[in-house]
Amino acid sequence: MPRLKLSDLEQANRRLLEAIKGSSAFYDISADEQAVIAGVSRATWYRRLQHPGEFTLDEIRKMAKRYHWTETTLNSIVRV
Repeated sequence: MPRLKLSDLEQANRRLLEAIKGSSAFYDISADEQAVIAGVSRATWYRRLQHPGEFTLDEIRKMAKRYHWTETTLNSIVRV
């Protein structure tokens, strides 16, 4: 079956997950520590990873500040 092109929303969600995973590897931060950085519980963190569109703006801001995400990274996540 041919592979369908990803929607802009799905591409943005994948870029967000890529930024999170890359930052956690670079800074050697566990999932529990990432949940603390985002200001959510561990269960909520794992739910957000399953459904990246549910991350709040406040959570993304906290991660962007802690992980020093560039404007380019944030623009690719938000897809404006």
